[in-house]
Amino acid sequence: MSRWDMDLSHKDAANKLLLIGDPDMSGAWLRTGLSEAGWRGHSHAIRARGSAPQANRSAGELPEPIEPCIVESVGGTPPFVVVSGLAASGKTSVAEPLARALDIPLISKDAIKEALFESVGYGDLVSSKSLSRAADAALMRLAQDLDAAVLDNFWYAETATGLLAPLSGPMVEVFCRCDPIVALERFESRTRHPGHADSERDPESMRELFVARAGKLPLGTVGPVLEVDTERPVDVDALTALVLTAAPRA
Repeated sequence: MSRWDMDLSHKDAANKLLLIGDPDMSGAWLRTGLSEAGWRGHSHAIRARGSAPQANRSAGELPEPIEPCIVESVGGTPPFVVVSGLAASGKTSVAEPLARALDIPLISKDAIKEALFESVGYGDLVSSKSLSRAADAALMRLAQDLDAAVLDNFWYAETATGLLAPLSGPMVEVFCRCDPIVALERFESRTRHPGHADSERDPESMRELFVARAGKLPLGTVGPVLEVDTERPVDVDALTALVLTAAPRA
């Protein structure tokens, strides 16, 4: 597949933006009427770090994070950035440096949920799911007091639009694309707080769930979509510039 011949048929979204993990960013373009020449006309605004893809990396291993610096050469006000993707698809690895580069707060559902585990206690998988809903509510309550933030959550297509409805500012979705089997391998290999009750999850059911959930992403309902391939290193500076470019104007 050439860098300009990419299959976008998986999601029919006219306002979609696509970013692949090409280290020189020559594989990034705007679907909304921006040609290859048009993209290159904007490329002066992106200070790509040029990190080469990492060889000898196992399927379940995340790429090493790239340290960004704040992108000052692109205008625009940061939006709310909704970081979506499967569990263990690399959302936090993208969200943390992206928030630093945009110089806006990061609100992480997992951080909230694990704080709840420590403050109110934890139990079985049913208890974990109950606290998950409480963490969703806390994340959104915090976000409502801000003008912009990076929101790191496992967003469900069925509930994301309703959860995000109270936000008044513009939104951009950053979708972390990852093969569901690769994401599952990462999920099974990581160690999380025992409050998540991961040991109660049936492996075969999890496989089916990951594959099914992959078919419902990206959300495509909250704003322009930027897609990053999180099986490869992500150029955070370039992504930051695209977020500022894609953000709907007030």
